[in-house]
Amino acid sequence: MDNKLHALNTEATKHSTHSFIGKNTNHAFAIKKINSSWYLLDSELMSPTIITNDKNSQNWGGMAHTFELFVLKQKTFQDGYPCPQPYMEPQDKAFCLIHAFNMAVGTHVLSGTSVLSHIMLLENTLTQRNLAHTSLRHLYTPGIGSFNITI
Repeated sequence: MDNKLHALNTEATKHSTHSFIGKNTNHAFAIKKINSSWYLLDSELMSPTIITNDKNSQNWGGMAHTFELFVLKQKTFQDGYPCPQPYMEPQDKAFCLIHAFNMAVGTHVLSGTSVLSHIMLLENTLTQRNLAHTSLRHLYTPGIGSFNITI
């Protein structure tokens, strides 16, 4: 975790963004720059955590393990998105990727149940078109989420 602020600032500049989704094998979380501070927004933590280079200063949640970083491109606050305050959602079922997306955007946009409903509709459509062999089950767990980043 050394030089994490430098790495985040470098990636943010490289991709012209201020929001990321981090995903490891078991969990997803958001990392977002609000004003001049980077925040860890993790549905398994009680509150937003300011990211610093001090290893001992905080609970790292999902950042404590090796993770992939995904860029989230979005409009800025000036372009009409909600006020730049840390937005948190508590963990529900295995919807952490949905929570991470909402927290990175800064407002509730998606729900785990709505995403599951859309996936079931897509699977029904595939079955009706005789494409049932194109299973989506490797992308999620029915009923609880645990979504693949592809979703």
